[in-house]
Formats: sequence, structure tokens, C-alpha cells
Amino acid sequence: GGLPMPLPLTFTYEDGSTSELVVPASVWRRSRGGKVSKLFLSSKAIARIELDRLDAQADVDPRNNAFPPRIAEGRLRLTKEEEKKNPMQRER
Repeated sequence: GGLPMPLPLTFTYEDGSTSELVVPASVWRRSRGGKVSKLFLSSKAIARIELDRLDAQADVDPRNNAFPPRIAEGRLRLTKEEEKKNPMQRER
């Protein structure tokens, strides 16, 4: 950490189109406590924003690079439970 880097952003819009924008590293000059705020205006409704989608920069935790967050595949698994009869049904 500590090295100012540009912020490559990918905007995905509700209509499925995307656009790329790179915020220059100079934005970090205005940071307070390592945090920067930036306002983006768009005529289209934004569905998702991703930071460094192409993994071009070193990142310790890329899981926090998107909003809304991406749910990791394989984290949830649906299984069908085999039907078991309860003891009272077996006695019939």
C-alpha cells in the first residue's frame, strides 16, 4: 500500500451497456485519511460499478472491488434432501 495508483472503473448500465473511465492518480492528493470521494453523473441508470475489472493492479482483496458486491460462485449450494418419513408415519 501507500503508492498512489489510478482508479480504472467500469460502469455497467441497466440496459447492459458499459463504459470505462480512469480516475488519475492525482486524485489521491486531495485524500483525507486515505479516502477519496468522487461524484459521477450519468444520463443512464447505473446498475454496477467495478474497480480494476481487468486485474491490472496489485490488489490484496479483489472481492471488495464492485458495487453491488458480487456473490462468489460455489458459496451457496442447493441440495435436495431425501424424503424421510417420521416414526408415526412408519407405524401405519
